[in-house]
Amino acid sequence: MPDLWRFIVFILAAFLLFAAVVRWVMRGRIAKPGRWSMLALAIIVVPVGMIFARYSHIFFHDLSWLVYYGVPAGITFCLPPLWFRMSRKEIAQ
Repeated sequence: MPDLWRFIVFILAAFLLFAAVVRWVMRGRIAKPGRWSMLALAIIVVPVGMIFARYSHIFFHDLSWLVYYGVPAGITFCLPPLWFRMSRKEIAQ
């Protein structure tokens, strides 16, 4: 499988897993998050984060691994609680 197609498959798998985990964490809410809100968050976190990690590593060799792994990981862990105003219990899950 060519490298680009493999990367697209990774993005799709991570996208579905991210959306499923966030949905599962917020399953106890009375007002569930909307599809468009979930889609927007998942697009920001998964494809943008993975593209940033891949191409910052390829094009900017001087960057520390903390930048091209840390920034996407930080966005993945910090943005959903802020975006959906999660409770401490939801964040702990």
